[in-house]
Amino acid sequence: KRVAIISVETSKGYSDFLTTLNGNQYGYKFYTELFPSILQGDKAIVGITERLSEILMRQSEFDCVVIVRGGGGDVGLSCYDDYSVAHQVATFPLPVLTGIGHSTNQSVTDMVAFSHHITPTDVAFFLIRNFMDFDAQVQDYQQCIFDRAVEMLENERRALSDIEMKRNLLT
Repeated sequence: KRVAIISVETSKGYSDFLTTLNGNQYGYKFYTELFPSILQGDKAIVGITERLSEILMRQSEFDCVVIVRGGGGDVGLSCYDDYSVAHQVATFPLPVLTGIGHSTNQSVTDMVAFSHHITPTDVAFFLIRNFMDFDAQVQDYQQCIFDRAVEMLENERRALSDIEMKRNLLT
């Protein structure tokens, strides 16, 4: 529910992610915070690892981290094969989800992430589906609690009725 996002504020992928997440038809509410970073080229290695370090210092405020970028070719994606980025993602104490927008190649960071998706929109749908699954489970538990309460009340009503009947027989 509380999502730290590493992206570029002007990225189409970031925009698509937020639009999908916040416009979900179920009305699920997400708290998101952007940690801006360059997402391709050599400068991205430093940017991504620094943003992850910032999030790490505030990890209790978030449930997961999402790294999303929109479009673009495979040029500049070598940063996601960098050891320091992949190591930090693999060992991060919160789940890290990626949607870095490339379908032809899978990066090392994708492979070590908690969950990787081809597009930022797919990451948003993944989070929404998890909420749907959780919501369905809560509704099932709610129904079980309701059914058990009705059963207990019925048993107590019968017991009370039996007590009344025995009392009437004695009087």
